[in-house]
Amino acid sequence: MPKARKDPRLEALHGNPGRRNLPPKTTLGKSPPVMPDHLSKQAQAIWNKIVPDMERLAILDRIDEDVLAQYCSAQAMYLMAVTRLEDPEDFCIESNRGEVMLSQWYKIYDKESSRVARLADKLGLTPSSRRRLELAFKEEEAKDPYAEFRKGKG
Repeated sequence: MPKARKDPRLEALHGNPGRRNLPPKTTLGKSPPVMPDHLSKQAQAIWNKIVPDMERLAILDRIDEDVLAQYCSAQAMYLMAVTRLEDPEDFCIESNRGEVMLSQWYKIYDKESSRVARLADKLGLTPSSRRRLELAFKEEEAKDPYAEFRKGKG
């Protein structure tokens, strides 16, 4: 059985290494995501901060709301850990047996920072992932013989 084709947006993010023709553009941004109720107040503030920009760039659709909610929750947890680690002495704690070990807040900080970076790349929130999207869209537009006509230059 043939392998299912990736979503064109994912292929654009990954750079289309096989150089195969991409299917036509999907209609992105037609149905904006809805903020889930389970997000904390800090995660909701992050959602409200980034969703308008993502909608303006037309890289967001309703199907992305779960990944976006994960990103907002991870970013909120990361920021909470950062505020708990403002003092350098908070990085290490002493256990009941007198051993020095890493603070739980440092472990949360470390885990959430890598999670935030991974999800940000998937959502197009990093400069490199936006650049890959931009290049993919420019390639598609260059293949379209009527692109200039639609822009009013034809």
